[in-house]
Amino acid sequence: MSKEIIFELETLSENIANDFANLLITNLSSIYPISLKKKIIACSIELIQNNLIHNNQNASLKILENSYNYYINIIELIDKEHFEKLKQSINRINNSQTNILREKYLLNLSTNKKNTGNGLLFCSLKSKNNIIIENQNFYKSEVTNMSITIKFNKT
Repeated sequence: MSKEIIFELETLSENIANDFANLLITNLSSIYPISLKKKIIACSIELIQNNLIHNNQNASLKILENSYNYYINIIELIDKEHFEKLKQSINRINNSQTNILREKYLLNLSTNKKNTGNGLLFCSLKSKNNIIIENQNFYKSEVTNMSITIKFNKT
């Protein structure tokens, strides 16, 4: 089933990041119910913040839809070591039960530690779907264009 792009931002810089929430709110006004729109906006912001904080590379963010789902997709350049660590973290999240994810999320919030992966936990809990991580291609086996996709069911 084909997907239609409903929002796209090709280059992320500090200036765009500062106004990213407003861009999303303005351009995603057609998504209903509002609770679903809030989840999509919150997870989009989380992915952008993760890129700015941990990677600080240009990225491409797209929000797509088909008849049944919305998808957030971000593609960014990442070194191989960080990609492998992130892939392992996402696999642990995908293989965990919802109640375990919720407990870990709340524990991370209460301990106020950095780099806990809470953003991805948050997005997994909000989407109720597995997070998909893929490497697009490795350049000189050091870096890759990484793709992260989060699916949100319309119903």
